[in-house]
Amino acid sequence: GRTFPTRPYRSPGSRIAYGLLSLLALLGLAAQGAYFFRDELASRVPALAPALALGCEQIGCRLEPPRGTDALGFVGADLAADPAHKGLLVFTATLRNSGNQAVAYPHLVLSLDGLGGELVARKVFTPAEFAPATANLARGLDGGAEIEIKLYLDASQSNVVGFKVDHAYL
Repeated sequence: GRTFPTRPYRSPGSRIAYGLLSLLALLGLAAQGAYFFRDELASRVPALAPALALGCEQIGCRLEPPRGTDALGFVGADLAADPAHKGLLVFTATLRNSGNQAVAYPHLVLSLDGLGGELVARKVFTPAEFAPATANLARGLDGGAEIEIKLYLDASQSNVVGFKVDHAYL
C-alpha cells in the first residue's frame, strides 16, 4: 500500500506562537491599510475619523479629504473684459462636487488662448487663491455642494480671445 508522510509533531506552545505571529502580521497589514487609505476611510466611515486623526497626530501624518476628480466639474465658466478697467479680465465659474462625499479642493488650471488658438498663458491657482473665504479647505468640498469662483486677470500684455479651464491635484 501507499504510505503518506506524517506531519511532524508540533507542541501546543509552538502552535500558539504561530497563531500569535499570524495575528500580529494580520494586525500589521490592517494598520498599513488604514495608514495608506486613511483619507478614504475617514470619508466613507465618518465614525473612524477621530481615531484616524488621533493616529495621524501620533505618527506625523495628516488626514485630508480624498481626491475625487470624477466627482468634480465646472458648471458654467465665463471670461469677460472688465468694463471699468482696461486690460483686466474677469473669470467666473462654478465648481460642483456631484458625488456623495466631500473631496479635497483641487488646483484650478486656466489656459488663455490667442487669436490663432495658440496658448498665450497658463495659470494654476491653488485652492486658497480661488475658494471663497468661507470655504473650509481642510474639510474639502462637501458632496452635492458647489462654490462660485471669481478671479481677476491682467491681460494687458496679450490679446486673449478664448480660454480652457480644468482642475487637477498637484
